[in-house]
Amino acid sequence: FQGLPGVTREVAGLMVQGGLDEQILRTNVLLLDRNDRKLFHRRRQLWSLRTQVLEKARARAADQATLKVFDLLDEIYTIDWRERFENKQRSEKGEQENEISASAAMSRDKAVAYLVSELRFVKTLLPLGALAGGVTRTRAVLFEDGPRVTKTEVSKGLALAEACDREFDVKSVVLIAPFCGRGIFEWDRDSLVVSLVPVESAEDSVANAVGNCRMLIDSLQREGEMRRAYEEAFPDANYQQAFQADYRSWVTGVGRGDASALAAERRAFFRQHVGPDCSGVLAPANLRNLGPQTREAVRKRLEKQMLLAKPDSNLNRRLAVLYWLDEDYESAMKYMAMAAKLGPGDGVVLFSLGMLLRAQDNGDRARAIFDACAKRVPESIWGVYALDAASGKI
Repeated sequence: FQGLPGVTREVAGLMVQGGLDEQILRTNVLLLDRNDRKLFHRRRQLWSLRTQVLEKARARAADQATLKVFDLLDEIYTIDWRERFENKQRSEKGEQENEISASAAMSRDKAVAYLVSELRFVKTLLPLGALAGGVTRTRAVLFEDGPRVTKTEVSKGLALAEACDREFDVKSVVLIAPFCGRGIFEWDRDSLVVSLVPVESAEDSVANAVGNCRMLIDSLQREGEMRRAYEEAFPDANYQQAFQADYRSWVTGVGRGDASALAAERRAFFRQHVGPDCSGVLAPANLRNLGPQTREAVRKRLEKQMLLAKPDSNLNRRLAVLYWLDEDYESAMKYMAMAAKLGPGDGVVLFSLGMLLRAQDNGDRARAIFDACAKRVPESIWGVYALDAASGKI
């Protein structure tokens, strides 16, 4: 639980010592006697915080034994605590009322402290520094306005970044803040901060924020592993500036199908260290690290869904990936081919089908699929990947 992005030392301590659970339970007790919207919102925030912390910690699990501990925690959290509290309340009503009264006062104090903290945070976003914003001087939009980003544009930018970065998934808080500049990542709050008035575009601002997040993860959690690799590959480059610029070009250029957005050697570096990993199974993040028993259970559940509902491209792809992970190439091919039939414009499905064919030493058919992928999705990263695979660069 130590060093998780967006998880402060205090929150990690509360989680490990049970303090976070205690706050949730106390809020549940208060909600037994009254229908209070603020309390309900507070409980939902605490529950969401606990879930986020557990998901990040679970991703670090090194073996099946550790994963079982997290599964046990999930079971504990599904216990009907409401019924248990009602039983206790009936037997110890007087004592419980005193506890509820004290807890309510404590909850109000914490709510005030939380609001004050959030207001301070928003105020600090107005004069963001030049290095973080990526411009000579960042300015509040009260003094200089311009075309403003929308939630829809930011969502599209996040989806693009997620498609171009094997380790990025949108679990952070995303805040559109009132400043001119490029996006940044607030590590202590696990927040992507996107500028309301970007210097280039919403996609550029989002890409800068995600690239900033990548650099912080490398520095704070991985002892600068990627920085060393980058400086070894490009010894004349200033890492702090060059990597951020390259990352933006990777997402907004290569991610949109423009292979010329990055020089060949830099594109190869980002394909090796940042982009979708083609060295093994092209699996979604939620299937990538499953153990054999869990994979079998998920596969059975998905196969049952196939019988009960009309199958779609995504369902077939997930089944194909599970068989691929178990090296059952025949079954994987069957489901991936069906996924390609149901979603002919899905770049990751077409590229995966080509990689499966290549794994079975069917090079000619694989090249044909890669060529088809490049033609069908030319404005995506999979179009660039397909061209590189067809020419033997992947």
